[in-house]
Formats: sequence, structure tokens, C-alpha cells
Amino acid sequence: MLKIRLLFVLFFLGFSFTTIGQEEKPIVLTDWVNPPADSQFNKSFIFVDFWATWCGPCIYAMPQIDLLKKEFGDDVLFLYVSDEPASKVQAFMEKKGKDFYSAVDNSKMTHLKYGVNSIPYGVLLDRDGEIVWEGQSAELSPRILRGLLKNKKSKRDLKDLIELKKKIYVKDIWGELTHNETELKYMKQKSISNEYGFENGEYYYSGDIKYIASKVYEIPLRNVACDINQSFVVKIKSGYESPNEVFKKFLNEVCKLKANWRTEIVDAYVLEDGSDMNLMNTEYTDLNKGNNSFLADDMNVLIDNSSISEMTTIMSDLSEFRFVYIGNDQNRYDWDIHYKYNNLTLEQFTDEMNFSLSKSRVELKFLNISR
Repeated sequence: MLKIRLLFVLFFLGFSFTTIGQEEKPIVLTDWVNPPADSQFNKSFIFVDFWATWCGPCIYAMPQIDLLKKEFGDDVLFLYVSDEPASKVQAFMEKKGKDFYSAVDNSKMTHLKYGVNSIPYGVLLDRDGEIVWEGQSAELSPRILRGLLKNKKSKRDLKDLIELKKKIYVKDIWGELTHNETELKYMKQKSISNEYGFENGEYYYSGDIKYIASKVYEIPLRNVACDINQSFVVKIKSGYESPNEVFKKFLNEVCKLKANWRTEIVDAYVLEDGSDMNLMNTEYTDLNKGNNSFLADDMNVLIDNSSISEMTTIMSDLSEFRFVYIGNDQNRYDWDIHYKYNNLTLEQFTDEMNFSLSKSRVELKFLNISR
């Protein structure tokens, strides 16, 4: 089964302004997609299933949760929560003919509060908003629910546990930084997934400093040295300058860190454009359009909507080999590439995709981030 390789467990460091989850209701949403009727909120428990339309394991777990809903629906409210746009969730439900209670958490307030670092993930809350169970959604079993229901408290209106906040950029949550014409918003947080993308004129990064730096500067993660365990959500508004300039200011002024570059000559496989290139169009994987997502199992990696340079950066981290692209093709493609056995990877690049491939000594940039 495919598993998300972008997600890691990170660490929490305090911040000078209010942290998400503090003095908030147990569940904070930015919008409803398919809200329950008022009568459906009168339960003893609420189960929040964190999912996404692109997440295969999440969709795979839905029939099992449907069975739980049929047996325990009188006592448990089952609510699906995604961090995607409401329109995307609505389109998924219409296309798949689904009819479940759903909402979106675009600010990631609730995701962060419960330390959701991989999906599908579920949190079961009692009528007082206390966690009574959490884990992989598919692991919530009838036996677990029956045991909890033996000592259940009386039902109550669970709407009291939910708060709707449509505004994402709240001053007591987000810090701001400007550099010339570019604006940056940032938030220090715990247990946040490693993600990046570009949407609505904004670059979005979340994860630890090492991961964010690798995406901002477009270099492999293995080329970044950083022993600072801090994790952030960073949003950079597209302006007249590249994100790396304002991110450098962020490192200096907010994190009090220095970024020093060096070059090193290393062995790498160089990909160049060959004749009759055979590359996939950008409608193949459709993991998360525009966000350069990738999923990897034990053998292959699916990479969504990425340039050749971005693909080689990901492959340099998955494979023991380093890959470098020398060419002018800036188009975006979808990729399905083997990475475990190196000879198969090289054959796929040359025989299937028709790249020109050679092993060379090349000069690469390395970044060291320190106090």
C-alpha cells in the first residue's frame, strides 16, 4: 500500500504569540461542506477522521467507517475533516456519490492541535471534548467502541465542541515579515506534516527548517545540514523577488539562524534531453494538483505535476544515487519511477523515458544552517 513519505513527526518549541489550539474549542473548522442536521449533534462521542481526496488509504478506510456508523451512529457523530478547499471536497463527494458529514480545516488548526502527521488519522472525543482514543482511522474497531460505550456519559449537543473560523490569518497566531515587495507569514508549531506547494499566488511550506529550506532553495534534502529542531508553517506571497530572499531574512531575523553555502564535487548521474522523450502528461497521478506531491511505496514513487529538475531532486533523496538534470525543459510532468534497485532506475530513465544518462563528477551546492 502506498504510504505518504512527505510526513514526519517533528518537535514543539514555544512561540511569543498564541499557539493554535490554546484556548480554542476542541474542533476548529474553517468551513462546512456537508454539515449534520441539528438533531444529529446530540451524541455521546464525536469521531473526527482526518483525510484528503488524494489519499488512497483514506478512501480505502471509508467503507469500514460506514459500517461503524451504521452500528454506533446513535451514540457517535462521525465527521470527516480535510485541509483541502471546500469546493474540492464537494466535487469529490458528488463524483463518488458519497454522502458523509464533512468539513474543512484550511488553517490546519485542528490538524495541529491533535498532532496529525499522517493520514488517515482519527481522534475520538467524548462529550466533554476529551480524547478517549486516537490512531489510524482503520484501527478503530467495534470492540473498542463497545467498550467505551459501556461507561458512556449522557448525550449532549456536540456543537458546543465545534468552532467555525473562516478567517485564517489571525494576528495572535501568525507572525508577519516583509522584504521589499514580498510578504511572508509564519507560525511555529508542533507535529506538523512536511508539505509544500503554490496556490492562489502564495508559496506554502510546512515542516522543519531543514525541509522548508530544501524546497525554497530547490536542492535535495540530503544537501542541507541543520541540527535545529524547529517546525513552522510558512506562507510567502508571490512578489517581485524569489522566495529564497525573503526566506533568508526569515532565518536571520525570526529564527536567529545563519545560512552558509559551500560547493562540493561529487559523483552524480546527469540526465540530459534525449531524442523522442517519453514523459507522462500532468493528468496521470493527480495526487494534489499544483503541490508537487509524491507518494512512495517500497519500490516505486509517484510524483505529481513536477518539472524534470524537481523530479531529480526527489529521486536524489529516495535513491542512493544523486541525479542532476542539465537541460532547458521547464514543463511539468507526472512520474512513476522505480527507486529501490538502482539498475532498474537507470534503465527506466534511458530505455523508457529516453533520457541521455551519464555518470560524472559534478559541482553541487550544499547549505549549512546554524546559530
